[in-house]
Amino acid sequence: MTQKTKKVLKDALVELLKKKQFSKITVSELTKSCNLNRMTFYYHFKDIYDLLDWALCCQADKLVLMYDPKDLAKNMKIILGYLFQQKEVALNIYHSNAVDLLEKHLFKIVDELVNRELSKKLVNSDLEEDDKLMIRNFYNHAFVGIIKDWIKHGLVHDQDEVVEKLALLLKGSMDLAINNLNQKN
Repeated sequence: MTQKTKKVLKDALVELLKKKQFSKITVSELTKSCNLNRMTFYYHFKDIYDLLDWALCCQADKLVLMYDPKDLAKNMKIILGYLFQQKEVALNIYHSNAVDLLEKHLFKIVDELVNRELSKKLVNSDLEEDDKLMIRNFYNHAFVGIIKDWIKHGLVHDQDEVVEKLALLLKGSMDLAINNLNQKN
């Protein structure tokens, strides 16, 4: 029953996020929309931010499970496609006081993608761990920055075009970064 109730609350939050900014949603409004009482909400979550964090975590986990281990572009399309499908939700979180939670989960999703790609390229590398982390962080911040900018501007650019440009920017760049850092040592 606990997971079912949490899902009801999450679904109600998503429906409200389709209509208004996160910062304008109250626990009372949320619980009223799904016919639960406030005590039920507080039994499961400490506040509305906790619910949003859990909802974003659940969705991040689902997206990561959809990844194709061999196709970076397809994985980028999964991320951008989902955000585009949930455009109002993404915008209403982005333009509120919870953008840090959105960013946290974007990093989670992107880090899995970057780590998989980087791991394939580092199979026979003796690159130091701090250099591997530097490359990973570089690409995580680049991807998340581009995604946040896309959201900030209303997700107006075609997602396939964004993915195509990202793929072109990435082409060979990770190998070059690894090579450059290997030469440093």
